[in-house]
Amino acid sequence: MKKNQTIYPKCLFKDTPKAAYLTHDGYVRPCCYAHRHNKIEKDEPWMVELRHNLRSGNSLEKIFSTPEYKDFFERMKNGKDIPRRCIEVCSKPQDKGVDSRKEKTINGKLDWSREEAIYVDEYRVPKKLQVDVTHRCSLACSKCNRFIDEFKDHLSGLIYKTGHQVLNKVELSIEDFEKIFEENSVLHTQGDVDFTGTWSDAIYHPDFLAICRVIKKHGTSINISTNGSRRTKQFWEELFDILDPQLDTIVFGMDGLKDTADMYRKFCLYDDVVTAMKIGAEKGFKNNKWSFIVFNFNQHQTAEAQKIADDIGIKFELVKSHRWDGPDDPLMPSKEWLPQSVIEEYNL
Repeated sequence: MKKNQTIYPKCLFKDTPKAAYLTHDGYVRPCCYAHRHNKIEKDEPWMVELRHNLRSGNSLEKIFSTPEYKDFFERMKNGKDIPRRCIEVCSKPQDKGVDSRKEKTINGKLDWSREEAIYVDEYRVPKKLQVDVTHRCSLACSKCNRFIDEFKDHLSGLIYKTGHQVLNKVELSIEDFEKIFEENSVLHTQGDVDFTGTWSDAIYHPDFLAICRVIKKHGTSINISTNGSRRTKQFWEELFDILDPQLDTIVFGMDGLKDTADMYRKFCLYDDVVTAMKIGAEKGFKNNKWSFIVFNFNQHQTAEAQKIADDIGIKFELVKSHRWDGPDDPLMPSKEWLPQSVIEEYNL
């Protein structure tokens, strides 16, 4: 159900789309929160029409210029008929709680003249391409869409035994990226590509190295979020040789040490991930990061993990998650490792 509400869309700068998100099966969306098979497809069913897919032959610019997308972005700016998903994600301002958009409302219209700093800070570059490049992942994380039991496809209403069964087993191609970069020169020097899969882990695309070569040929920076398991030393050596240690980053998501790393991220291989981290550090990638979600089974290991990260030469980030199934969630850590919003929601 859509409703009227002032929101703060990260996908726009003034009247221009700031980012594009590509689904694994080629649909073009304004951001990764509008991913495949979630509630936005029920509110905005036109998003699954072929003309909003790369397979139509249309460019990103042409897709974002269809009447449906023009209307969508206009509604984002004016707070009219906003999809539920966008309200969930963009209901709060992006500048540390200052409600700057209300301050800039002129004659009922939003004046975006002071918004530039917020969006530059948010994305760092004029154009961002977020990509769910494949349908593949080697893990089985219990809170991931892939492993939600009795998963409901909001558009069709069909129920699947587990989430990943809803996915079309297709993926973006080398040719898709060649075409995108031929048509979007702004990405070459003023953009970056984020492989931060909503449904997948990019490193398991069979042509991932070749896709990265296409992107780097144009000088565009790359950010990759991955677990890092089940890839050989040779793979990591080759990937880091393709990437630029000054421009590109990899965030390794691993929540624990050798005895706990697979308790949430099932089938995670600790030694594989550490090997990848070490290769990156040895090749001068100082901006790589180890992202560690705190659970009850690993909260006693945070200091040791920090020391291991320091010894490797990789940045370390502790994540206080908000994704809990109520106050009695068996994975929930102690109160000190929870964000304030969760503490307030569950009255902890």
